[in-house]
Amino acid sequence: MDELDKKILGFLQEDSRLPFVEIAKRLGVSEGTIRKRVSDMLERKDITKFTLLLGNNAVSAVMAVNVSGKKTSLIAKEIKELYGVRQVYELAGEYDVFCIITAYSIAELNRIVDKIRELRGISSTKTFTILNYCLQTLLMEL
Repeated sequence: MDELDKKILGFLQEDSRLPFVEIAKRLGVSEGTIRKRVSDMLERKDITKFTLLLGNNAVSAVMAVNVSGKKTSLIAKEIKELYGVRQVYELAGEYDVFCIITAYSIAELNRIVDKIRELRGISSTKTFTILNYCLQTLLMEL
């Protein structure tokens, strides 16, 4: 990944709907160059998906999960399949799994949290409601 790829990623992280022609114009390259670079990044899995953030009415939480036994990967996969779960991370440390949950209301968020807590093999959870989202563009240094 070179500097041009990093700049393209920066634009897409800020607004994944930004047209390739606009990114090309801002970077002083052709639209075909941007299209090819994004295609290559998708193929290499530097980009795994394009997503969106819900507006001000959405409710989000981070949930820390402890798993009993050696079922962390299995539990992480089960959590990932639940509606409203946006990201799942397997961890080393105090917790085994972190997940990011987004819902349209507190009641819906609570239902998702309850579904996670009901999964077999979960020994404990801790849920943190997100009060404010601060987007920061993250570019990896390779």
